[in-house]
Amino acid sequence: MKDLLTRIADVIPHMHGWCTIEKSNAMAKLIVETRPEIIVEIGVFGGRSLMPMAMACQYNKFGKVYGIDPWTVDAALKDVQEKANLDWWAKVDYEAIYRDCLQRILDQQATSVATLFRTTSEKASFLFDRVDMLHIDGNHSEALSTQDVFLWLPKVPSGGHIWLDDIGGFATANAERLLMERCDRVFDIGTPGVQMCGVFKKR
Repeated sequence: MKDLLTRIADVIPHMHGWCTIEKSNAMAKLIVETRPEIIVEIGVFGGRSLMPMAMACQYNKFGKVYGIDPWTVDAALKDVQEKANLDWWAKVDYEAIYRDCLQRILDQQATSVATLFRTTSEKASFLFDRVDMLHIDGNHSEALSTQDVFLWLPKVPSGGHIWLDDIGGFATANAERLLMERCDRVFDIGTPGVQMCGVFKKR
């Protein structure tokens, strides 16, 4: 396990995105502990949270991560209201971010455990009947974060884990409430008021 965490610390800081080492390590540890077969991440961006999950699957010699992200400006801006967010996301070179994510997967020889679907969460939801671990980190608007829970939570079996990014704010409050109706809160990762991720276990 120590070798896995060392490898994560070497790779993750050089990737695009915001996933911290603390969260990367927590994801990897939970995957090593629970050995999920099918992991789905909604919202990949540069792969900074997808990669530690893929590395954990490599470590287990079991399981696979599927990353869902359209990598388009239209999808990123949909239903977003805050001007600062609108301005920032409008300037991102999504094609370059997508290509870099693919290259990182190749560099880590992770193609056997990591697959990207360049499409929306809604369209990809029809491809999966069961998801053992789910990471919801796509468009953080109230409507779309709620839709992600509505579409994907029924696919997670009892005992499966769900990660919801950027909890504690208005935009994800409804998604968090829906999760709490059918899940127990296990722990939180991050800094309150800045960036928090909640981890839930389905009843």
